[in-house]
Amino acid sequence: MEDGGSSDSKKPPETVLIQPSNPAPVHLSGEISSPLAYNPQLQGNTLPLPNDGKPSIYTFFISLLGIIVSTGYVFLSANVGMGSSFDEEIACCLLCNGNALGMVGIGTYLVQRGNWESTQNHTFSRTLSHIIAALLFLVSGLFFFLWITFSGDLFY
Repeated sequence: MEDGGSSDSKKPPETVLIQPSNPAPVHLSGEISSPLAYNPQLQGNTLPLPNDGKPSIYTFFISLLGIIVSTGYVFLSANVGMGSSFDEEIACCLLCNGNALGMVGIGTYLVQRGNWESTQNHTFSRTLSHIIAALLFLVSGLFFFLWITFSGDLFY
């Protein structure tokens, strides 16, 4: 019986050198001439571009969700008929301040987007983003003023 191997068998090579079929051109400086040479699967396709300061769309959607939740909770809880546990002062606070905070978040997103659009030389959309953001800030201030006005007995 054999021990599972003999000393006469061939040993595998210590190193294996695998060369690509068409290597990327390398200059003396050590730089590769094309970014596509790093990944041959991207040849013929467009490269993904970095964000370059574009604001995150999550800011917009989280603010929109805040507006939907604050408005929806007030109307759903009033229509369900929670009875004596439904407090109008809390509902007014939630409705006014929830919408105000949501609009401030969307306005902040639009200001950041307008600043990013100015770096992309989109003057019309930059101006439109800034105008809408200013209107949202004014409406959020109006919501806060309404809450202060209608809940005046909370502070006295």
